[in-house]
Amino acid sequence: MTSSPGMGRSAHLVYALGFVIMATMVAASYEPYTYSSPPPPMYNSPAPKVDYNSPPPPYVYSSPPPP
Repeated sequence: MTSSPGMGRSAHLVYALGFVIMATMVAASYEPYTYSSPPPPMYNSPAPKVDYNSPPPPYVYSSPPPP
């Protein structure tokens, strides 16, 4: 790192340390945004009634009588 003629090496460290302290203070005071979602819509129609029929009985194979 090249230092400018008017500033010594310790001045760069002081500025860097000040920057780190300020960034830490900003990060510590940061409050995350809390999003409040709207309530779900209310539906007035009832759930559809589905009439379930029982399945037919299983097919049982019966072999033809022997000749």
